[in-house]
Amino acid sequence: MRNSLFVKIYLTVLVSLAVVAIASAIFVRMGQEREHAGWSGRRDAFIEAMLPADTDPALLQPTVERLSAAFDADISVYGPQGRLLAAAGRPIPRKRSDPGAGCIPAGNTC
Repeated sequence: MRNSLFVKIYLTVLVSLAVVAIASAIFVRMGQEREHAGWSGRRDAFIEAMLPADTDPALLQPTVERLSAAFDADISVYGPQGRLLAAAGRPIPRKRSDPGAGCIPAGNTC
């Protein structure tokens, strides 16, 4: 009788730990996906606000230069046909293997 009670308690503790571990893993996974989607959405909205798709390339250049100075980074903006519209710093070549590489879907720009 005593041995049976010990096994029941032991199995209950093991099953409880397994349920907590599985629930924690699901919670962490959902949180990571939501956090990544949140960052992507904020990044896309920021870029769309700073570099609208219908902007004249002559007006785009000063904005790219300000962003480059603020982030201390090289920035290149390509049009939908792959033509370089504006650049600050060293021009970053567009990857030929992936035509949409680095493309932010803003309306019909990709």
